[in-house]
Amino acid sequence: MYTGLLLWITVRQSRRRWSHWSVWLVIACLSTIHCLAFVVILRIYPHWRVIWFWPIAVAEAGAFGGTLAWLFPERRSKLKGNEQL
Repeated sequence: MYTGLLLWITVRQSRRRWSHWSVWLVIACLSTIHCLAFVVILRIYPHWRVIWFWPIAVAEAGAFGGTLAWLFPERRSKLKGNEQL
């Protein structure tokens, strides 16, 4: 459930970047790393409590968003008068 929510939030927040195919590749890579990490964690700690996913999902959402913002910064034009710089 948290993985789906994390993916949905990440995709929704990166809506302006959807036209770049590389954004989808980065999201797929981040999701794969996320799933593999949890496979390892759940194998090591089989009694992992569901409530522990919540703070980790929040931290991961920030990390995913930060990674996408770093790799794909928004280009904003500066206006001086009526001219674009």
